[in-house]
Amino acid sequence: MPNWLVWLVGRFDPVVRLSATFLGREERVSSDKAIRELGWTVRPAKETIIDAARRMTEHGLTKRSAKARAAAEPAASGTPGG
Repeated sequence: MPNWLVWLVGRFDPVVRLSATFLGREERVSSDKAIRELGWTVRPAKETIIDAARRMTEHGLTKRSAKARAAAEPAASGTPGG
């Protein structure tokens, strides 16, 4: 969304207005303090994305494709091959 449109919509929407205050800002953040004081470690992005998708599916927040449902049906029925 162009910055000018965010400013325009922000005149009428308080949530957008708040986000408009961050336009054009460059924020530099670091995880050094969390690593130093809490022993926090970074997980690989691929592992994190797969884990997040798995948990979203477990909690019913995603729709499974027909292909995924078909692949899961034989396993769910407990009989080999369907």
